[in-house]
Amino acid sequence: MNYDVVVIGSLNYDILIQQDRLPYIGETFIGNKVLMMPGGKGANQAVQCAKLGLKVNFIGCVGNDIYGDEMLKSLRNNAVITENIYRRGPTSGIGLAQILTSGNYCGTIIKGANYLLTKDDIKDDLFKDTSLVILQSEIPSEVVECAIYKAKIHGCKIIVNNAPARYIPLEVLKRIDYLIVNEMEAEFMSGQTVQSVDDAISCIDALRGKNVIGNVIITLVDRGHSLCCRN
Repeated sequence: MNYDVVVIGSLNYDILIQQDRLPYIGETFIGNKVLMMPGGKGANQAVQCAKLGLKVNFIGCVGNDIYGDEMLKSLRNNAVITENIYRRGPTSGIGLAQILTSGNYCGTIIKGANYLLTKDDIKDDLFKDTSLVILQSEIPSEVVECAIYKAKIHGCKIIVNNAPARYIPLEVLKRIDYLIVNEMEAEFMSGQTVQSVDDAISCIDALRGKNVIGNVIITLVDRGHSLCCRN
């Protein structure tokens, strides 16, 4: 079967708390509102692609719980293909997020079933009839790296959102066509502070210093985004 996009990644059931500020250590703080919905970086990418009219095949894991039921239902309702989503373990991934009135955000991820996805689940057939593969860092690193190697063998373009930030070996980086990071993730990867557009451009130059990364996108809160493309 032909797919426009293959997304390999995370499914988290998100609990979002809207509040004025973060509580201090030892303080109980009253929030303004709570929202509960299917999410996860991988699932969000898949749904957005499907809303653009693309045929999307998703590879991932959910737990044997009500959250897994809800996430599968949501993906199917958004026309994402779910035949390669496996039900493993008792608990799905959970995302706990605090959204401040300033617009700032912080969160904690419970891995759950996301870390039960294995390299054996990344079959060559997944990449034979697609041109684009999208990944993030909320599943095991060895699974991401395996997918990148196999996708590149089949000539796919590869987008990696390295969130949450973690080390990516140079041999893997050179196979990524589009690397997407925010300020904190860019700082982790480059060792440089990113507080402005100029900082982001300098960071991009550092990330591409050995001319092995194709395109780098650094997203900047309140400033839009900074994009550098290989000539």
